[in-house]
Amino acid sequence: MAFDSTLSGTAANSYVDVATADAFFTLHLDGSYWTSLPTATKQAALVQATNRLDMEVFGGRPAIDGQRLQWPRSFIVDRNQDYDDRVSVGGNYYISSTVQPKELQDAVCEMALHLLKIKEGDFTVDENDLETLQSYKVGPIDVAIKPNLKADRLPSKVKSLLKAIGLNAWAGEKPLTYVR
Repeated sequence: MAFDSTLSGTAANSYVDVATADAFFTLHLDGSYWTSLPTATKQAALVQATNRLDMEVFGGRPAIDGQRLQWPRSFIVDRNQDYDDRVSVGGNYYISSTVQPKELQDAVCEMALHLLKIKEGDFTVDENDLETLQSYKVGPIDVAIKPNLKADRLPSKVKSLLKAIGLNAWAGEKPLTYVR
């Protein structure tokens, strides 16, 4: 399958194209790492990151019947009401279903970097990882991981970006519920 970042595409397999990811990493602390990668590796990382994020539960609904990926979506509340293409319905503002939220694109880039670092054995500990510990003992080291954790948990930076999309955009670790 060829790399395809077409918005709403029936064969799309990435939310982000390589040029957008390169621009994201321009001022990133790991920017030189990303720019040193061959294009094929960048594409593979972006596809894998998109596939992982596409397993999450999002609000609204896919914008177009037949689109392969979950985004773009209709009826996602615009938290800042600052998108140029926002749509107003009944006093509520929604992100246009013709755009990909920047926060989603940034989340894909961060997830791609995370996956690449794991592949290379470069494990970093963030607050998300510390939440997995039930106990930790220093003196002949004794670490206990909390039971029932998913192995493919999202990094906290990615979670924060998904939350930032909008009020009903991402369900987090629980299904979305609607109050009527």
